[in-house]
Amino acid sequence: MPSCGLSLFSRRRSGFGRTCVWCAAAVWLVAAGAGFGLLVDFDMTPGAFGNPAGFREPDVEPAEKHSRLLLMMFVHSECPCSRASLAELREVVAANPQTADVRIYLRTDSNSSADWNTTASARRAAEIQGAAVIADADGAIAARHNVETSGHVVVYSAAGNLLFSGGMTAARGHVSENPGKSAVSDLLAGRQPVCPQHSVFGCPLFEAASPAAARPPCPARN
Repeated sequence: MPSCGLSLFSRRRSGFGRTCVWCAAAVWLVAAGAGFGLLVDFDMTPGAFGNPAGFREPDVEPAEKHSRLLLMMFVHSECPCSRASLAELREVVAANPQTADVRIYLRTDSNSSADWNTTASARRAAEIQGAAVIADADGAIAARHNVETSGHVVVYSAAGNLLFSGGMTAARGHVSENPGKSAVSDLLAGRQPVCPQHSVFGCPLFEAASPAAARPPCPARN
């Protein structure tokens, strides 16, 4: 004859086990949710904006030599976030070919023996139609143009005036429609952009970059 006490104990132990499983699952879900929240927060945190000059630097070439827009993108050769920026630029340039002189400066480390031409960013940059891909040793050119975050784009008019400054993604490493991409696309298509600036989402070009400073959001299109 089965013991009622033993049966009750077994039921309690079984119930306790199920409770532990549910508790463990709840803890895992909370931890996963917290981790996801931290990841989203990181992705949505812009990098330092810098302070690009309002007029094209003389070292870029005199303004009178330009008959079209000048677009410069500054990328850290080892920044995975900037692959999305390069993908967005590739799409915009392909839709508006031959409307701008496109230059992509890849920040390299002079103390590294790695070949910057073999990085994923270098390969993606080379795929952009008509773009000149230029090695920027230790970020000297980026520093001269006062940009601090990988993926920063500046667009100057043929006369040398700054028309746009900022990033082309909505978050770190994410490809999607966003105000920065729309602004660059408008400029290359000969239209006036809604907003001349957009936050830059990417890795720091320099170790001691200044604190992040997000640009105000662009107004919604009608």
